[in-house]
Amino acid sequence: MKHRRLMLTAVLLPLFMTIPVFSGAQFDLVPGQGGDKEHASWKITLEPAKLAPGAHGEIVASYQTTKGWYLYAPEHAASTGMPTSIKISFTGSGAAGAKLDKKLIYPAPKKKVLELFDEPETHLTLEGKGQIRQGFVVPKDAPAGKLEVKVALSYMVCSDLLCDPKAVATENLVAMIGGAPAKKAAPAKPKDPAAQQEKPAAGIELGSLLGSGPASAAKHAKFELKVSQAEIQRGGTAELIVRYTMARNWYIYSPDHISPSDPPLGRPFEVTIPEGQVATGEGELTFPPSQKKNMGDFGAGPEIHSVLKNTGEIRLPLRVSKNAKLGKQLLKIELSFMACEEKTGICDPPATKTHSVSFTVSEKTGSESTSTPSGVKPPPDSADPSEAGGQQPSAKKKSLFRIILGMGIFGLTMATPFVLLALFPGWLKSMPRSGVWMHTVKVFLGFLEIAAALKFFSNADIAYFGGEDFLISRQLFLILWAAIFLAAGIYLVGIHRLFKNVSLPRIASGLLVTTLSVYFFTCSAPRAELDRLTTALAPPPPPAPEDSSKPVIVKDDFDEGIRQAKARGDKLTLINFTGFT
Repeated sequence: MKHRRLMLTAVLLPLFMTIPVFSGAQFDLVPGQGGDKEHASWKITLEPAKLAPGAHGEIVASYQTTKGWYLYAPEHAASTGMPTSIKISFTGSGAAGAKLDKKLIYPAPKKKVLELFDEPETHLTLEGKGQIRQGFVVPKDAPAGKLEVKVALSYMVCSDLLCDPKAVATENLVAMIGGAPAKKAAPAKPKDPAAQQEKPAAGIELGSLLGSGPASAAKHAKFELKVSQAEIQRGGTAELIVRYTMARNWYIYSPDHISPSDPPLGRPFEVTIPEGQVATGEGELTFPPSQKKNMGDFGAGPEIHSVLKNTGEIRLPLRVSKNAKLGKQLLKIELSFMACEEKTGICDPPATKTHSVSFTVSEKTGSESTSTPSGVKPPPDSADPSEAGGQQPSAKKKSLFRIILGMGIFGLTMATPFVLLALFPGWLKSMPRSGVWMHTVKVFLGFLEIAAALKFFSNADIAYFGGEDFLISRQLFLILWAAIFLAAGIYLVGIHRLFKNVSLPRIASGLLVTTLSVYFFTCSAPRAELDRLTTALAPPPPPAPEDSSKPVIVKDDFDEGIRQAKARGDKLTLINFTGFT
């Protein structure tokens, strides 16, 4: 009889261990083939970010599908499969008159003929990398300001065997509507100081109280230029670093400054590289977070000026020409800016300064740092084409091994107690019987469930309000937890029974739970320091006022964190990916 039991165990135990593995494969949990890896990634942008009234813009949805997976094209019309569609809504400046183009622009779809039905179906699909573009036109009478564009992109990703559930990718974009014509004019050269009409930031005439010209602007704003790399190969990239230093109480307008007045008040900072040189600008300027100054309303709308103070770095990506001459080269840079005094509003005349930077152009293919900006890894799109579309074979084997190991341990853990009790039924007699102690455990677990329910409600509270104005603050959460554990401790100690028929272990457990309650009460005090576990369980503290001397914390946005780290130079930037739970 015992031999039969051992043989039955030897057969059933491996079977129990392999069931989770097969179930994982059935639901497509292998990375690169489903489950925790996205089969289609999206990046939704707006081109260009600044638009003049009457100008044409485009919403660009860039997609990339995993190898062997595809999207349905917008023109897909078969009975199965969901065509990709874009819903767009406008709010803000010029939203009422904004019009969408009638047709989407996207790559020519591939045709897949499926013969699984009574009649063959032709599916129109999009695979690999591509872009779906939706054009729109800003009304000619659109006032200056922000045009907010909300994009909701519905799609479904499939392979030849199965499909992911329908999904929606959303993005909120902002276009700056300016009063200038669609074609951007070259920065104006400063006039003779005596002939200029000089104004303060608020647009009030101050006449001779202003500086006398560009010379005074140089005293209030100083710039140091350099290239991030001393040697750059042909066709390579680097960064132009403009370090500014402002006089005390003076500021310059940031590159994102926009004024609703006509003519606009203030001049945004601009970097211009004249044509015909060894390198050109590529991409947008990155700069420290600008400060907002409310200058009042002068008839065209509130004047909210974006300014930069003290010191910082403004960066512009550069690309060296593939035909650039070898050796040391000189690059001329034009900086256009306007400096103002914070207390009085007096401004120097708009100025354009010419600077030069030098670097060496090399033919030799350098390391990764010679073709990308310092401290920045190349984007995924620049990877070797042979690596696109999936992991390396060794990585796939490693992932598969880890899944088999994890699911095997899970199956072994679940099956082992039942197998052991089946082999040794006598062990059942040594297990504790139900009684009063079980009722005590059930009641105590009820208190724990109330505490857990409060934690889950707090998670939903944080996710819904997006990090501000919680219904349950950190202080209230800890007070409620302290009250719950205090009630549990009182129950265990047996105060409600006047300490009758209460064992010493139960009293000791109650005192321990009561001590935990007192600890939560102390943690609820303002500015109390929490241990790591309590910090993870409790909601986040209220946001502290901004302090330029402290590190900047960016939440759930890696690109913004990199931008701020570059712009702040030697200042620390933290990126928080902790999520809500």
